Amino acid sequence: GKRILSKQICETIAEAMLETTKSGTGTMAYSPLFQTASKTATAQSGTYDKNGNEIKYSWFVGFFPYEKPEYVICIVKENGSSGGSDGAPVFKEISENIYKYENNRDIS
Repeated sequence: GKRILSKQICETIAEAMLETTKSGTGTMAYSPLFQTASKTATAQSGTYDKNGNEIKYSWFVGFFPYEKPEYVICIVKENGSSGGSDGAPVFKEISENIYKYENNRDIS
């Protein structure tokens, strides 16, 4: 395919996403098995529940392993509080299970 961003810009974005997992809003996705890069977000929906509270969506997207990415996982939760608290733990569980499966390790 055609490159739409320079390699340098992609590397800068990936480094920022790595820091999100290391020391930012995505720390709950941290795994001692491999490095991950992530982005968290909360989005307004423009719709409201019966009590007049706006429904929000929490997002978490990450890729791993950082050094040689093979997988991207995106978690979206309706009525979520934040991508870091809602999606990051789910990402961690899924990514660690993929890693263990790929490396013939016990998933339990």
